[in-house]
Amino acid sequence: MTSNLCTDKVSLKPVGPPRVACRSKMNKSLLFLLLVLNSCILIGYYIWHLNGTSRNLSGVRKQLLSAERGTQRCQTTQHGRVSRWLASTNSLSQSHGETCTSPRTTFVFIKVHKAGGTTALSIMHRLAVVRNLSAVIPRMSVVLGHPFQLRLEDYHALKEGKFDVLGEHSVYNRDVMDSIMKKDVVYLAVLRKPVSQLASTFHHYGIERKYRMRARGSVSNNPVENFLLNPWRRVPKPYRDGRNTPYSKYRNWQATEMGFPLGLSDNKAATRDWIHSTGREFFFVIILEHFDESMVMLRRLMCWEVKDIIYLRPSLSRSYKYKAKPPSEQALRNHRNFSAVDYALHEYWNASLWRRISKQGVDFHEEVAAYKQINSDAASYCEMASKEGVPPKVFPQTKWSARFEIDPLFCKLLNLFTVEIRNLLFYTMQAQGRLKQFQKESEKLHQYTIKWQDVVKHNFQRIASKKSKKKHKG
Repeated sequence: MTSNLCTDKVSLKPVGPPRVACRSKMNKSLLFLLLVLNSCILIGYYIWHLNGTSRNLSGVRKQLLSAERGTQRCQTTQHGRVSRWLASTNSLSQSHGETCTSPRTTFVFIKVHKAGGTTALSIMHRLAVVRNLSAVIPRMSVVLGHPFQLRLEDYHALKEGKFDVLGEHSVYNRDVMDSIMKKDVVYLAVLRKPVSQLASTFHHYGIERKYRMRARGSVSNNPVENFLLNPWRRVPKPYRDGRNTPYSKYRNWQATEMGFPLGLSDNKAATRDWIHSTGREFFFVIILEHFDESMVMLRRLMCWEVKDIIYLRPSLSRSYKYKAKPPSEQALRNHRNFSAVDYALHEYWNASLWRRISKQGVDFHEEVAAYKQINSDAASYCEMASKEGVPPKVFPQTKWSARFEIDPLFCKLLNLFTVEIRNLLFYTMQAQGRLKQFQKESEKLHQYTIKWQDVVKHNFQRIASKKSKKKHKG
């Protein structure tokens, strides 16, 4: 007789009942193994989930920043979530004081999208033109690597030396930018109220068509309002916009372009520490809602002349349909939660601006008033400057600036669109033989064409492209 029908090798066929008992035991064993395996998977997933943010930060930082920097690092808690953002204590912006004795002409300007930075960039590019500075000019686009980190093939390299000015749309990357800029570079940026930036984004990119925000059943005719009633539903993947594009136009876009690591928007501690780190990384940030105050403050910090910061066409004056009716209180609360990093960043730098202004004395506001009048007078003069025989306009000396004058040629420079002044910078550097790729072409140009005045006077056809003649949207 067989005592164990499950393991017996005798060729006799077992009868029914013992086979049923054998299968029952095997099924129980398999069920137990499956339960153990499932438990292991759940435990592994739980551990992976707890450490997810830390891994996400590590992976994205490798993409956005050079891996060898080592001056910024994340410190995690016992659960692996990011708790602190430690910025470099020897940041270049810390080494520059609030006062200066000579003009600062080496700077990077992070032109945040739809934050009204076109006017500021035009001022800075004009400064580069007038002072004959070298500027980073995009090669194949109007952006510098955006939304990815800057690469060598994105810009026209110099024949020798490093750059004075970097503007355009580019994601802040201290390692890469430091490597191509002259020493003592300072970092500047521009910010705007997040809800205003969102409205400008809707207007410029036609977001209402993409998400069909005027479809039947919408509670409002304002597409921004409809979007903000439930932004999480409208943007199911807030950190991706299109294939292989690791950013979002609708959530914390301003912070992302100033270097905020993707995937940390819901981590309040990491957000707070990163925002404070920008105070060490950036020398000054322009606040669009207080543009004139920002420019006067920037002039003082950079030791520029009043003539350097004159402008004619402010970007913030544009009008479009989304400005007609502001979003409701509920929509604004949703947006503050949805883009919390942008709100905190704007509030931080707005407070920084007014702290600096409070230390300037009463004459600061007098200078702002005088600056507005100078801009108004310059605009009036430049309207007549196209006529023949118009003499230069003289601005008398004040306690903030020496006597200076503007002429019709300077008005022509003031009226250039962003694309045109970028081309002017490019062709001036090309004519001077400063660009590596165009040495042969520069030898063919006239020898006297070495200053911006010559380039403008001789009116190179390449400066004013058909695209730049249209109203620029920046």
